[in-house]
Amino acid sequence: MACGSSLDEAEMSSIPLVALNYNTRHRLSLYLNPDAVVASGWTTLAEEMDYTYLEIRNLERFQNPTLALLEDWEKRCSQATVGRLLELLRKIDRHDILTDIAPLIESDCKKYLRRKQSLPPPLQDDTVGSSGGTDTSGLCSKGFLVLCN
Repeated sequence: MACGSSLDEAEMSSIPLVALNYNTRHRLSLYLNPDAVVASGWTTLAEEMDYTYLEIRNLERFQNPTLALLEDWEKRCSQATVGRLLELLRKIDRHDILTDIAPLIESDCKKYLRRKQSLPPPLQDDTVGSSGGTDTSGLCSKGFLVLCN
């Protein structure tokens, strides 16, 4: 991906929702929080995310239910990616949101990918491994450490 190029659907589908910064989430909330007769809001989005009636009612108590929904969705769903969120916004016909905040979303995703690429690779210690050779004398039969007096 070149720095100036657009991200495609496949790339967005692999980027976790955590890539979206506060400003982007706040803008989403400005669109989705108000009860609107003509446009789908956060409750419609929650239904598309497979939230139940009671779960949605519980999210209503938050000052910013859209933000609470996104945070909860990140925790409970392995499919909580930027690409999936964009799919759901299209499905509930919120093209206005997609048009308005697309530059913010793309910028956040590019920043996320740059940070991810700039991280050093994880260190591998040859003395640590998951195969045999590990001293288990201090562990009980259930794998818990036994402390001595």
